[in-house]
Amino acid sequence: MTSLSNDILPLRSAGYPKGAPCYATVWCRRPGETPFELRQHSPVRTFDSISRLPDTGGFVIAPFESNATCPLLLVEPDEFRSADPLPGDTEALTHIQWGTPDEKAQRLSYASAFAAAHGRLVRGEVEKIVLSRRLHLPFASEATDATSDEIARLGHALFLRACAAYPECFVALWHIPGHGTWVTATPEPLLRNRGSLWHTVALAGTQPADAGSWSTKNREEQAIVARFVARALDTVATDINQSAPYAFTTGRIQHLRTDFTFGLPDTAAALSLLQQLHPTPAVCGTPRGLAREAILAAEPEPRKYYAGFCGPYRLGQWGTSLFVTLRCAELSSEGITFYAGGGLLAESNEADEWNETCRKIHTLRSLVAPDAHAAH
Repeated sequence: MTSLSNDILPLRSAGYPKGAPCYATVWCRRPGETPFELRQHSPVRTFDSISRLPDTGGFVIAPFESNATCPLLLVEPDEFRSADPLPGDTEALTHIQWGTPDEKAQRLSYASAFAAAHGRLVRGEVEKIVLSRRLHLPFASEATDATSDEIARLGHALFLRACAAYPECFVALWHIPGHGTWVTATPEPLLRNRGSLWHTVALAGTQPADAGSWSTKNREEQAIVARFVARALDTVATDINQSAPYAFTTGRIQHLRTDFTFGLPDTAAALSLLQQLHPTPAVCGTPRGLAREAILAAEPEPRKYYAGFCGPYRLGQWGTSLFVTLRCAELSSEGITFYAGGGLLAESNEADEWNETCRKIHTLRSLVAPDAHAAH
């Protein structure tokens, strides 16, 4: 098996201490801003719950469900800088040969998981369940066994392509030895602040960007999330303002979105709210405990960092800008695994929900394999 080295351009390393081990590299681009890079030269701290996050700040990477193999990560950077891309920085993906994705197996697996989850909805046990799936795109047999550095460079190229393709999204790459290399291009803020003003959203319901009116199912799916967010804010926030739902377009799909702005009395209130919001019904369901139980029972593989959240937390000039980790991909020595999901209600149709996950996976898959179809 051959290395991918001939197809990958090196990352720039000017300005970093020679010989210093790097335990974490993060690239991040908030909507409408310039990408920046963070590096940490000491081991990354891990936590088993949001409540243990320290006030000292950093870049947070939280999983959907914290456990010993997939903990909450806090990158506390030794250095950071603005990171304008150089010509050619996106070329690492250009000459990679890809194998056949596991779409047929995933189609059967999704149908089985849908039947299990949908049965709970029809019986009235749960109001909403967000069912996710993955798609693995392997390297071709003649180009496998990518090294850790090569994986990081592929992630860097995908990050830059996502920045160019989705200016309205929060785009991030993290490469942390022992915890993987992930890229996300997500449209969903979880918790942000600008000075004393805080912001979150209720984002749910999905249809193609060129579709017309919204179905009753999509409207109710989004209303469930909006009601959940409003209840959470009522417990800790002040001066709450809630917008009317509106269509928000990202790439080839659109969602229904409600914006909330509010005040918080102190840091403890922000951390309390974060615990109440994650995971929202947009990635889990409602009632949250029963929906989480249904997800863990129905989905054949763990979500890991998909449907968690990531972003700056009390970090210098960036403050807090946490986004739900959606439209994401995990890079490994074997290839790229894409993650996506969709909200199910009792009236959901399996084929429609499958096609929705295809459109969401297309967000990043199309940047890797441009001939990929958005739905099947």
